[in-house]
Amino acid sequence: MGIRTTMSCGTTPEIFATIDFGTEITPEEAFAQQRKYQAKGPLVNSEYYTGWLDYWGSPHQRRGADVIAKHLKDILTTNASLNLYMLHGGTNFGFMNGVDIGSKGSRLISPTSYDYDAPLSEAGDTTWKYFKMREVLQQFNANPLPAVPANTSKLVQGALRIPPLKTFVDFKGYLVYWGLHVIESDSPKPMSELGLGYGFVCYTPRIPPKYQNKTVTLVFDEMSDEAIFVVDNVYKFSIGGAVKNYELKIELGVELDILVVNQGRAAYAPKGYHYLQECKGICGDVRFKDSNETLKGWKQYNINDTTIWEENHPNFPAENYIGKITKGSDLMDRFFEDCENRKEDQFKIQPILPIENNLDRYPSQIKSTQKEYQFVWESFFALQNTTDTYLRMKGFNKGQVYLNMYNLGRFWQEKGPQKTLFVPKNYLQAGLNVLLVIALDDYPTQQLNPPQY
Repeated sequence: MGIRTTMSCGTTPEIFATIDFGTEITPEEAFAQQRKYQAKGPLVNSEYYTGWLDYWGSPHQRRGADVIAKHLKDILTTNASLNLYMLHGGTNFGFMNGVDIGSKGSRLISPTSYDYDAPLSEAGDTTWKYFKMREVLQQFNANPLPAVPANTSKLVQGALRIPPLKTFVDFKGYLVYWGLHVIESDSPKPMSELGLGYGFVCYTPRIPPKYQNKTVTLVFDEMSDEAIFVVDNVYKFSIGGAVKNYELKIELGVELDILVVNQGRAAYAPKGYHYLQECKGICGDVRFKDSNETLKGWKQYNINDTTIWEENHPNFPAENYIGKITKGSDLMDRFFEDCENRKEDQFKIQPILPIENNLDRYPSQIKSTQKEYQFVWESFFALQNTTDTYLRMKGFNKGQVYLNMYNLGRFWQEKGPQKTLFVPKNYLQAGLNVLLVIALDDYPTQQLNPPQY
């Protein structure tokens, strides 16, 4: 962790100085650094790294159980105190994953899971590492340690078929229809000026007729993070990362949509990085390279947790929904009726959902237009009881998942290493459950395989 570098600026007077380290350094060497800045007082490792965080596109981080246990014993043998980081793995639900910024501006994006290879897993289950560390702690404790609780049971639900609900253009149309978060301006505005800290913004400029259906090169002053380009409701491609003075060759149609995804806020960055000045969205102008003409007349569609839910279920505001639609309730029947009235015939659902048939309610062949960007996908299922579980997004590649209005987080199957999303028991409910997927590429229209619990 660069102990010498991080402590080189000294300490704050009257604040006790501690040190952080993992197995990359011996306790003797690490605590010698603490003594340089804190001459007296207890030796304290305020963050003993039992694992490490993951990044999209990199292997899952591992720290061996035997190595961690031995190192833990070495620390305790010096009569030092320590705080385990992490004891319990966790989850970056919603849009709350972080991004580490490298010294040369590289962006390491953490996935939804913060399992961390911790002694207790993301779901709170004990691991081999937990028991090896427990053996060490028992050696330094005269009294027997408390009994270990059993791991929680996990729900095995099987495959859920998820049909497409709305194309990208349909989704935009409903935002306009319901008057949700559409902002017009002469030039594009970054997310911060649109009142959006997390989520997505769809930027739709007015394309002058002379450029319509032409291949052009656009120049972006600045844009971040991921940008998905949709031409006339057809997914074209995406670009990732923070870019400046970026040139992009694209074949235009009549309408261009640029969906910009905030992939996470900076959690760690080198000295001099301006956290509060992060560009999210399109920051600055967009112009045609050949003519230097600036694109004008922008519509910006804010897409966040509230708009995603209420745009698809406008008659059921989020605050009136969670935990209230239960099996056999009048509200459950009304919810089914509302959904049935708004779906196309081939995707109609039954007013009463038989639990034993909840996996076979949709036709086996999904009738969708290959050319259109299928943006929103939705499925319904019923449960008699709830327990923790995991969701594997088989058949999808990248996107965002909502369960009963709870934002489970991001998935990115192609990049990995995360392949499943943790679903805590309290996010499920006995009775009706609604699973909604925002697809951030066109992969599902090419190959549709059902996600599984």
